[in-house]
Amino acid sequence: MSVPHEISKQVHERNKFICVYCNLDGRLSYQNYKSLTIDHIRPKIFGDNHSLQNLVTACFACNQLKGHYFPKHLADEKEVMNDIKKYISKQRMRDFERYIETVKPFLKERK
Repeated sequence: MSVPHEISKQVHERNKFICVYCNLDGRLSYQNYKSLTIDHIRPKIFGDNHSLQNLVTACFACNQLKGHYFPKHLADEKEVMNDIKKYISKQRMRDFERYIETVKPFLKERK
């Protein structure tokens, strides 16, 4: 079940239309705005609902890279968010390295 529109709107407004993980600003362009999603800090698979405290604005890339990750060993909200940001950063680097390896052979063709 997706997040109801009214709750989604509240979350985006609370987070000022900015991805809490990478700071992509949805106010700077329509493309940025359209890439914003709602992320469950503690994933739905753990039984959490659409409470405002559990929802944040995230860009599509960060939401996908985070997946179902959640640091269960941490209790402090700030530590949880910092850990998730580090996890996404590592995932982004790994993903970028895969991207480079995938397109590298085709870059030579452009010369």
